[in-house]
Amino acid sequence: MKKLTNFGENLRLMRKTKSLTQTELASKLNIGQSAYAKWENGRTEPTLEMLARIADSLDVTVDYLLGRSDNFSNTIVLSKNNMKSFSKRLKELRLEKNQTQQELADCLNVKRASIAKWETNRAFPNGDTIIRIAEYFDVPFAFFK
Repeated sequence: MKKLTNFGENLRLMRKTKSLTQTELASKLNIGQSAYAKWENGRTEPTLEMLARIADSLDVTVDYLLGRSDNFSNTIVLSKNNMKSFSKRLKELRLEKNQTQQELADCLNVKRASIAKWETNRAFPNGDTIIRIAEYFDVPFAFFK
């Protein structure tokens, strides 16, 4: 059987986007956490039937999970209020860590100007970057909504 390209990575990304633990998503799918973890780690693969159930549970297409469709960033839809909330929360998190914009930019491998624009609601990062920010600050993706 051919390996599912990016499946484990996409699965992990979408689970975190939904602010679910492995145990919570495994429970929704009526499987054990260890079986689920093997999918994210690329050690095993789900059946086609299970793949469809996973996609339904995460509100994505099977093609996205398999890495055949557009990047995750194209699936994020945020209102202007969400963007303002994101800007405010990003700045608060950065200041709580006593970091400059440049220090945060270095940690995220982006330009300082990007951080400045995000914090002042003049631009918005793509979905993959939002996930990296959430992971860096150890907050759920939903924190920015």
